[in-house]
Amino acid sequence: MLSQWHYAFSVGLLALYLLILARWHGGRSPRVVSGPADFAFLTFGLGGLVLFGPIGQALAKIFFVRPNALDWLALASGMTLAALLVSRRAWRRLLVYHVDAATLERALDDILTHAAGRFVRTIHGFEDPVQRRGIRVEASSRWMTASIEAYGHEPERMIQMLEGRLEDRLRTMVPPASKVGGLFLVGSALTLLLAIGGWLLTQPQTLAMLRGLLERLPGG
Repeated sequence: MLSQWHYAFSVGLLALYLLILARWHGGRSPRVVSGPADFAFLTFGLGGLVLFGPIGQALAKIFFVRPNALDWLALASGMTLAALLVSRRAWRRLLVYHVDAATLERALDDILTHAAGRFVRTIHGFEDPVQRRGIRVEASSRWMTASIEAYGHEPERMIQMLEGRLEDRLRTMVPPASKVGGLFLVGSALTLLLAIGGWLLTQPQTLAMLRGLLERLPGG
């Protein structure tokens, strides 16, 4: 069973992550986030639920039987190491929030036209057939989010070059209005409210008050 600080830590991190997403989607211009940073924020937001949820609870009982604070820290370190190994592809990726496909395509076309090499438009993005490198672009019109992944020759170096230029280019562009930021903001608030409500229902004083209220109702 989760202790109160386990519960508060898990829900608090998730609410904060949703608030960060709301901020990224609520700006005046698109927000460019590097792959490692985006993965770190995602791990930060969901890590508490994974660590103190059913999976983490089961692992803690298997390895430590009765885990203490140091045991939980060791388990968190192990999960962090596993997450770092899984995130290797993140170093070749950029995430763009609060952007539509047309705006992103114009910005990429402008950048890659003036970049070294000869990039041509492909079905999935842009490619330089001479140097055998390119980028794949996936955009979601519903969530106003896009993923850019480099491949071929020195993909990490290419994505680093693209990150700064894309950020500068998108700063001058105004994307269409989006309600996604508001949805994440509401989600963050609801997460906190549900967490507080769930915690209150576990308190003996709250249960006694509810029991007394029900007894006062007609037919109670």
